[in-house]
Amino acid sequence: MSTLRIQTYRLCEEALKHPALRQALYDDGAILMRDVLVNLHGVAHKTRRRVEGQLFRRAYFRRLELEVLPQFMSEALMDASVRPALELKTLAYDLMLKVSLLFAGIDRQTGTEDESSHLSHLLVRLGQAATLGQYTGDQRDAIESDIKAAMSEFNAQFLQPSKARRLAEMSRTDASVQDDVLSLLLRHQDELAMDDEALLREIAFFYLASAHTSVHSIVHAFHEIHRWLAKTGRSVTALVGGSDHPAAMRSREFKTSSFESGGVAGGSRAD
Repeated sequence: MSTLRIQTYRLCEEALKHPALRQALYDDGAILMRDVLVNLHGVAHKTRRRVEGQLFRRAYFRRLELEVLPQFMSEALMDASVRPALELKTLAYDLMLKVSLLFAGIDRQTGTEDESSHLSHLLVRLGQAATLGQYTGDQRDAIESDIKAAMSEFNAQFLQPSKARRLAEMSRTDASVQDDVLSLLLRHQDELAMDDEALLREIAFFYLASAHTSVHSIVHAFHEIHRWLAKTGRSVTALVGGSDHPAAMRSREFKTSSFESGGVAGGSRAD
């Protein structure tokens, strides 16, 4: 099979929109990425997207933005305010971990700090599957083994209990409808016919995809903000709208003003 190299923006755009072409970006990470939504093609993709797309509604994201995220952010900042310095990437993972669990449909089992740390570590380990295609080192076998182990832990410790609770809820006539990917997949199981392994891959994918991009974007955004503040000589208080602005008052309450003096660290920039 010959390779056709596309070198202009216009042709790249046309290729991306061509219905007969399937992306191959995640093929090397098939251990987790095989047959997940972004890797499906044709009718299979449309069928899965039609089901999961029910969650991608304006009302859902409005509630997430106005009600859920502010609460999660307040909790994350309160937890961080007792530390002498704050690693921004850690804060972003703390925040997005809660969002990804909510979106994917994974229930916390104990709610402890140790469990949060374990879930964050699982997030990082599962995320290795999405970049195996770009990996150039000599530890590929070890990485694949670690991904398999992380999937097994995630399945036994979190997915199966979450699945069992939702199935029990669905059997009740007075059960409330839950807004998450796992609930949608279980409610449409007859249509999708996903086995346990496919369900694990799909939920693990949404778990990692819901967090990783946002974590990196947050770190990059703060890096650019910090550069802009240094260049202009403006303060964080001025940036958010003055000393009487609610955001400014919250920043003082949660001690985020330490950002100006270098108290908030982003570590190395995320890739």
